[in-house]
Amino acid sequence: MPVAAEGAASAAAGAAAAPAAAEAAAAAADEADARFTAAPRSARVYEYTTEAACDAHVSIFLDAVEAVRDTSPRDGFAAVKLTALGNPALLEAVSTAIVETRNLFGKLDADADGRLSRAEFARGYRFFFAEDGERRDFAAAAAEAADKQPQGNVAGGGGGGGGGGGGDLSLDALLEKLDPHATDAIDPAAWIDALPVDALPALVSRCRDTAGQ
Repeated sequence: MPVAAEGAASAAAGAAAAPAAAEAAAAAADEADARFTAAPRSARVYEYTTEAACDAHVSIFLDAVEAVRDTSPRDGFAAVKLTALGNPALLEAVSTAIVETRNLFGKLDADADGRLSRAEFARGYRFFFAEDGERRDFAAAAAEAADKQPQGNVAGGGGGGGGGGGGDLSLDALLEKLDPHATDAIDPAAWIDALPVDALPALVSRCRDTAGQ
């Protein structure tokens, strides 16, 4: 084959192969993007060992927060990894409990305006939960639930406004906690404050059978 003809044939073959090469490169790039998107992004994974190790992490985190406060009191921030502070299974259970508590607020919010009136709360409470005397003595149920709570649990007992350890979760008592000033507007923040994680076992003990509702 003459040199000119051979060069023309090579050029033609190269031109024909170029689109295929470009498609292969694009496919490889898409695959790499998919792997990056699907990969878990975590700075560090802590393996649970002991509560003593978790307590040590708490001390380190507090030192970091205080250092940020001292150096950048106005716009500083500190990031902490909650999985270093306790058994991941316990943290997941607490997270699930908080999410379900928020979901319950949504179920009670009949008009979906982001707030509960006293009437909405009372209707929802009577639908989902048995009132005193309907199923079993509530004081005994609350005491039983409180006895089952481990000492030093993550939810942190009775320090907050929610009355840790259960407290009186009857309809009237909860209304007073949720709307102490009788504004007839219960917001999500007041809802979560009145129902801390350590109060939920006592509340759940009053649940009616509303499966599928």
